[in-house]
Amino acid sequence: MIAPDKSDQIKILEKRVRSLIRDKDLAMSALETAVSISALHGGDTDPHSFLGSVLEHLESVLPSLASGFFMVDEETSDFVLRSFRPAASGDRIQQEMDALVKDRMFSYAVQRRTPVVVSSMDRSCQLVLQSVATASRIRGMFLAVLENDAAIADTILALLPVLLISTANSMESLETYRYIQSVNATLEATIERLEASEQQLMSHGKQLAKEVANRTCDLTRANEQLTEEVSERRKAQQALSLERDYITAVLDTAGALILVLDSNHTVLRCNSTCSEYFCTCGGECGDSRFLEFFVPEDVDHVRDRLRAVAQSLDGSARELFEATIVDDNGSHHTLSWSCSALPGPVGEPRQLIVSGIDISEKILAEQALRDSEARFRAVFMSAGIGIVLGDLEGVFIDANPAFCAMMGYSREEIPGLTIFDLTKPEDHGPDFHTRLQRLFDDEISILTSEKQYIRKDGSWVWGQSTLSCIRAMNDGNDYLIGMIADISERRVLEEALRAAESTYRNIFENAVEGIFLAPVDGSYLRVNPAMAAIFGYSSPESIVQDVSSATEQLLPDPETRAECFRSLQKDGKVRHFESRTRGRNGEAIWISISARALSDASGAVVSLEGLAEDITERKAREQQLKRLATIDELTSIPNRHLFLDRFAEMIEQSSRLGLSIALLYIDLDDFKLVNDNHGHHVGDKVLSLAAERLRHRVRKTDIVARLGGDEFCVLISSPATGADVQAAATHIIATLSAPYTFEDFTCHIGVSIGIAMFPGDGDSSDELLRKADAAMYVAKRSGGNSFAVYTQDDDNAWG
Repeated sequence: MIAPDKSDQIKILEKRVRSLIRDKDLAMSALETAVSISALHGGDTDPHSFLGSVLEHLESVLPSLASGFFMVDEETSDFVLRSFRPAASGDRIQQEMDALVKDRMFSYAVQRRTPVVVSSMDRSCQLVLQSVATASRIRGMFLAVLENDAAIADTILALLPVLLISTANSMESLETYRYIQSVNATLEATIERLEASEQQLMSHGKQLAKEVANRTCDLTRANEQLTEEVSERRKAQQALSLERDYITAVLDTAGALILVLDSNHTVLRCNSTCSEYFCTCGGECGDSRFLEFFVPEDVDHVRDRLRAVAQSLDGSARELFEATIVDDNGSHHTLSWSCSALPGPVGEPRQLIVSGIDISEKILAEQALRDSEARFRAVFMSAGIGIVLGDLEGVFIDANPAFCAMMGYSREEIPGLTIFDLTKPEDHGPDFHTRLQRLFDDEISILTSEKQYIRKDGSWVWGQSTLSCIRAMNDGNDYLIGMIADISERRVLEEALRAAESTYRNIFENAVEGIFLAPVDGSYLRVNPAMAAIFGYSSPESIVQDVSSATEQLLPDPETRAECFRSLQKDGKVRHFESRTRGRNGEAIWISISARALSDASGAVVSLEGLAEDITERKAREQQLKRLATIDELTSIPNRHLFLDRFAEMIEQSSRLGLSIALLYIDLDDFKLVNDNHGHHVGDKVLSLAAERLRHRVRKTDIVARLGGDEFCVLISSPATGADVQAAATHIIATLSAPYTFEDFTCHIGVSIGIAMFPGDGDSSDELLRKADAAMYVAKRSGGNSFAVYTQDDDNAWG
């Protein structure tokens, strides 16, 4: 019997250990690089400098002849070369990328989240492609040029996405910081404008005070004019007193109240106008007392005026005053009164003639006019929009402070300017003049338009104007009044909104992830082309028409669907929720859903909007990796790792149920001679055939595994008796020692089996394996091609 060659096994183990150490070092280096990349972002870092630093760090992990970043242009959505190393490699990298785009390899790399390795266009080098992406969107593409014979470690390819995700997140952070800076700058500018507006309001207040002072002067002059009119009226009354006959005719025709009083202020006579106010008078006043016509607060004032006239030495005194009377209906009337003495016989008391003109309406009209002018002035001066006055030729007469501030002119500079000085010539075409003429002809009441106005400094401002024609009274000159609102900010916002809508539409149509909007019950409301492609539809319209229930297509399993809706109801969103569904052709696909819930007023989820990503390939890779981690690659039976897990589970279950387990430790005799005489490839075929024979030899409930090299194990659950275990060992020896025939030769091997029993020989997998191994060596020393049942004496079999 030939002893196993331990030195070969040790070399294999050492080689494996070195490989694991190398992979560990590469992984640690890559992770350290990821950390350093995350730390590169600074508040004022330039994107080009940032990407250059990232390339420099990536060189330490993935040495390359040249490397570069292609980033997404925000305006065109094209990939543009932003940074590269070394400095002279830009043309080379651009040419390689153009070739990849032409071969459609670039599009393939964008859709993948793992590195893609291809040959350069002249086949002289290897190219490594990896998309730079965050959870929200694709931000760019990394391209590295390596030597053709350069070996790329799997660990680097596995960790390269981590490095570039860190780069993408840092880029996103940099963009966010720059956006915040822009918003801050906008806010600071807004604050400055508010401060300027406050100063303008203070200036407007001073101007308003000045206008009030000017108006007071105007009222003073008007009062002087009224006094002059009263004086003229007094002269006319003196002339009338010389002609009694003329006075008699006038008494009945005059529009003013005319009364003749005696020295006791009793009405001697009055004209017919008095009857309109005092019906009891009726032109025959009788003994009416003149002072009884006045409101109480004016009686003393009127008495004093009458007494002053009566007591004048020469009888030429004349008193003018205003006082208020009460008519028979109880209404108050303010009149302008004139009182003078009538010449009479010498030695007799003088009579007084009093005339009054009703100025109530005039006072009301003047007050209304003053109120109207004050309101207009207040609106004109304090309005937040520009207001201008101009003649029908378009020449400005006046403008309010808001318009002056908007256009950059002082108020004194406005008169004389024309609308044509402040607007573009193309804004005054035939259409404008036609509409203006319709305004002059009263066919339309207002003329509105939006146009750009030229400020004093030559800059432009968008304004919305409303033009009206004001008709003057009493054959005066007509004029135009225009109101202009600054809509520059609104125009900027409208342009930004249109740009945002265009960007969203471009992202929606060209995104590699599926984007959807779906109700809880019913077909999709909206999907993008990528969403249709995931499920095998030719267009978004076809999937909307064909699918009656969007949620059942996304989440066909009822339990999975219920779990997803519980998360949506609780958190309002789900991220990377995985679901197994089927495409249009019936093939199974895996998707990852990230969505948010749209709820009604009661909080119930009514629809979903989000992203769907096809992860079928990733799921397949995960299953493959899981299988490689637990299944022996050569023999396709469980490896040592899976065997120990199942052995532990079987011991726990058998211990709980009081059942036994038989462990058969199998070693192939003379297997080294097969490798030495025929080569390792033949030895691998023998091991594969042995595993296949062993798998068909045992029950389906038993476990078969390869521990390594030419060593196998079999776990027999709940054997009836020890004799049944020994019979199974005998059959296995016969099966595995049968000749292995190939095309031109035949191999012969023997089999040694050690048997240990649970719970009699131990209660742990390690203890049972050790004892079964010891029994196997007993079988080998006895000549091989046999089995041995563990006994306590077998513990000395190693020595």
